[in-house]
Amino acid sequence: MYIKMEVIEKKDIHALVEKDLKKYKKVIILGKGKTFKKTLSSDKEKDTFIICINNTINFCEIYDMLVVNDVISWDYINEEKIKDLKYVLSPVKPHINGKPGKYNTEHVIDKLKIKKFSGKIIFYNLKTSPNNKNFISLDSSISGSNNAVDFICKYLNIDILETRGIGNLNSSFYNDIFEKTEGYYNYDNIYLSRINNHIQNNTKKNNIKYIQK
Repeated sequence: MYIKMEVIEKKDIHALVEKDLKKYKKVIILGKGKTFKKTLSSDKEKDTFIICINNTINFCEIYDMLVVNDVISWDYINEEKIKDLKYVLSPVKPHINGKPGKYNTEHVIDKLKIKKFSGKIIFYNLKTSPNNKNFISLDSSISGSNNAVDFICKYLNIDILETRGIGNLNSSFYNDIFEKTEGYYNYDNIYLSRINNHIQNNTKKNNIKYIQK
């Protein structure tokens, strides 16, 4: 039997943090870059929170949150992985090809219903769209991994952030496992530097040790 997901609004976020997220002291964020390395059961200590960006979740054994900014990414995500997922972080107005389009929260909810998601979905205002006062706001508009960093810096109290496959300079292509399904992407160092600078500035400001792999 399908269990209905829970939508987390701005008024709910602090209760969620206090009840479920306050205990975590380390976060691992997984992107699709060349240095991607899937998370195994051994990565998941009791105080470690694991965030997958887009379809990196398909290749991980264990995870807590999925961040999806662009609607097309839902088509690449394995339904079996969604069933075990605890949290989704999504824009109120998700993107189409990197820009806000006609879709809204209901579209994301419908996608998750099809995939039988029964966890908590946290919608947020992305700077590229008008603000919806019912939901939290995050500061950056660079990439989903940066919005994940925004979220943890704003709401969690962690000591260590580790990234895998995110913003590695001079390593601009996807990991081979993603190139098989999505083709070749070549991000220049200017864009990768924007990703890196945002993460470094935010971790430094919040006294978080940053480990980039």
